Amino acid sequence: MEPKRNETIPNFKDMGKIKNKTSDATIDIIHPDVMRVYRDALQLYDEASANIETNGAVTGHPKTGAPMVNPYLDVLDTCSKTILKFHNENPMYAILSVDDGS
Repeated sequence: MEPKRNETIPNFKDMGKIKNKTSDATIDIIHPDVMRVYRDALQLYDEASANIETNGAVTGHPKTGAPMVNPYLDVLDTCSKTILKFHNENPMYAILSVDDGS
């Protein structure tokens, strides 16, 4: 629900709850900065996952060739914690439309 230009959004306490004018429902707004962090974490997670899939969890050191733990494992771990924290704080429920045949 986009606010009109002359309409102000109430403060963003508790991620900004806005009362829907047509019903008693409350809409939770996720701050854009929080969404950017989530998006970046998803992108880094994808890149780290691809690197680990390509090079493996144990890879060769770039200069010496000695076996070492892939540093992208730490990136993957940090990103997964960020993504899980986002989902715990902002649960997303699927709204399913059920056709009862009538």
